[in-house]
Amino acid sequence: MTKPREETQPIAEPSFTKEQFLASKLFHPVQKDVLSVVLADGESYTIPQAQSLIKETLERKAN
Repeated sequence: MTKPREETQPIAEPSFTKEQFLASKLFHPVQKDVLSVVLADGESYTIPQAQSLIKETLERKAN
């Protein structure tokens, strides 16, 4: 008899608030300046989401 296959749950990435990102040592001051503008108060973001927002903002062309 074969064993039933166990369902594996994807591991959820931790998310952090704007205040937590601004207090972290993970980002440089310029990156924190960007995050202070692009992150919404009361929302949570994963580290990859925050990094993506920084990249998109810094690569945006000025009009």
